[in-house]
Amino acid sequence: MRKTFHDPDTVHPPAGDYSHAARLDLGDGSLILVSGRLPIDAGGNVVGGDDMGRQAGQTFENVRAVLEANGASMADAVKLTVNLTDMGRLGEMSRVRRRYPPEGGPAPASTAVEVSAPAVAGMLIEVEAVAAT
Repeated sequence: MRKTFHDPDTVHPPAGDYSHAARLDLGDGSLILVSGRLPIDAGGNVVGGDDMGRQAGQTFENVRAVLEANGASMADAVKLTVNLTDMGRLGEMSRVRRRYPPEGGPAPASTAVEVSAPAVAGMLIEVEAVAAT
């Protein structure tokens, strides 16, 4: 097994002592673990204000970018963990999430939980992912 850690330049650099992704090459396949992605653009700005759709869209785009930088896609996701600051907004997030992976693909295993405080003030969502290629 070979493990590598990756911080692609297509997303904002990590804000702490962590990597955006850990890739485990397991012979004929790989497992990619994506750290919690946030609604932050490449310039480090929180996107969307109180608009869950915009925040979720940016967050899932960031997950997609990290997966693609590691040779995977959203269609390879096998597990998503979604942290929301308000579980009452799950439906808003879900409408965006249905676009990842593209319609018709299998849905990954999932967990959604409500958290009391986001990593950065104003964030409504954080998404972790595990993908297998």
